[in-house]
Amino acid sequence: MMNQFRRINKTVRGTAIFMALLMIAIVAAIAVTLLRTQQIDIRRTQMMITSEQGYLYTQGVVGWAISALQSDLRTPAASSAWPMILPPTSIADGQGKISGILQDAEGLFNINNFTKITNNNVINPSSNPNQAAGNVSTNIQVNTAMTTKKNTGINAASTSNSQTTFINLLNVLHIQLSQQQQLNLIAAITDWISTQIPGTQNTVNSFDQIYARMNPAYKAPHQPMMSISELRTVAGVTPAVYNQLLPYIVALPENTNINAAHSPLLLQQALGLQANTPPSTSTQQIPSKFFLLRTDVFLQDQHIVLYSLLLRSTDPKNPIVNILWQSLGTE
Repeated sequence: MMNQFRRINKTVRGTAIFMALLMIAIVAAIAVTLLRTQQIDIRRTQMMITSEQGYLYTQGVVGWAISALQSDLRTPAASSAWPMILPPTSIADGQGKISGILQDAEGLFNINNFTKITNNNVINPSSNPNQAAGNVSTNIQVNTAMTTKKNTGINAASTSNSQTTFINLLNVLHIQLSQQQQLNLIAAITDWISTQIPGTQNTVNSFDQIYARMNPAYKAPHQPMMSISELRTVAGVTPAVYNQLLPYIVALPENTNINAAHSPLLLQQALGLQANTPPSTSTQQIPSKFFLLRTDVFLQDQHIVLYSLLLRSTDPKNPIVNILWQSLGTE
């Protein structure tokens, strides 16, 4: 009887010890989980604070650009001063650096010149799929004549001049497209940004059919591009073509001439200007209105890139600069 009692007593003690160890293990697991969750929350909060701090630093660079544009309107900078560069500058606490590049957007090729923009109001950006479509044959014709408009730089605002300049740019950049593919690309861009009139034959065209076959399917907006990144979704624009064109093109909310004095060298060549020969300065050029600012902020382990499109008045007595849009990571 005593032996049986002892065995039962040992069993009870063993069970109690096991339950105690099990409770300790459960409590330890909960504590580890809570500690890990707390660490994740702390890290997430740190990243959010750093991101917000970085964004505020980008707005400081925007302030620098606005001040520079206002000063430039009062005392125009030399052509060699463009683009204006804010060199990498250490942040006060030594945890990062900021830099900026301010470019005359009218010194680039405006992709929206392929159509006549009648409404100059800024359109709200809209997201588009990142797929590109193939080539489509077209009968578009290109006028190879180049003209210059007095006091406003190279006249690329007309459709024919835009087509000529664009083809010249493709050739200068040695982008491997046949003549027919170049014409197809112009047709696709023109279709993308041109308003479609209901009831006309081109309301539903071959480009819409191409986009409908994409995965996921999408439609051309038939309005001027808000961002040059939209070009990536146009039929015939491959990643290679887009990346080669990107430093020389922009999407502005109205038709613009090219301020060749502030253009990259290869774009000047596409405009028919001789290398190392600045555009004629015999007449005073109308100041540009649109400017593109890229801001880079390196803060701790984050890299924040902010693009801003700025609109400047052309009145030296009242140099107002407005921000048309800002975009994180993409132009």
